[in-house]
Amino acid sequence: MNAITIPNPLPAVLVAISAEAQDQISALEAQAADITAISCPDEYTAADRVLAQVVKVIRDLETERKRIKAPILDLGRQLDEAASEAGTGLLAIKANLGQKLLIFQQAENRRREEDRHRLAEAARLAEAENARIAELNRQELARVAALNEAATEAAPWEETPAVEAAAIIPAVEIPGHYEAQMAAVPLKSSAVVSKTIKRVEITDPSIVPREFGGVALWTIDTKAVEKLAKAGAVIPGVTITEVQITAAKG
Repeated sequence: MNAITIPNPLPAVLVAISAEAQDQISALEAQAADITAISCPDEYTAADRVLAQVVKVIRDLETERKRIKAPILDLGRQLDEAASEAGTGLLAIKANLGQKLLIFQQAENRRREEDRHRLAEAARLAEAENARIAELNRQELARVAALNEAATEAAPWEETPAVEAAAIIPAVEIPGHYEAQMAAVPLKSSAVVSKTIKRVEITDPSIVPREFGGVALWTIDTKAVEKLAKAGAVIPGVTITEVQITAAKG
């Protein structure tokens, strides 16, 4: 799905400095390269003239950049607004359905986990019961065999009817593995993700140390310090010095 379209897309034009501007920049670079030192008023005037032209070209470049970029920024704002408007309702649906899915998912997975434990316990009890039944059947068969052997030894020349074993106890059914496997599979959704995250909350800032484990936990608000110092406040550990900065006008 092509979710967002621009009916009249901008032409794919390579952004480049015009030939006229590039020639002007190259000429200024050459003039600036020739100025290795300023040792007289004439050289000062010439260098000042070159600097003024450089400042003007920089200003013209910035003006043109802003002029060209303005409609692009406006297009970006329109794109953001269109996507936001289209997505507002969808975000509400996402939150609503996601919450419903998550509630059911958590409840269903709890139920499946309980079923898994129940089936596992039932299987354990069934296996224990089958072991008990097998032992009873073994004892009964052994008893019958012993009786028949004793009867044969007591009257080997007589044909005596064999003692029959009592009814063999059938084994109990063990819960199917399929049901146990199904119960062990958690319910998942392609659109809902549940995860546990850790959130740290500073409950009492007054007892938080300035440094812990070699890491500074408190930092100086340099902007606040500068504002107070310039206003005349005397702050321990802070001094004010005057520095002269020279820059070309622009």
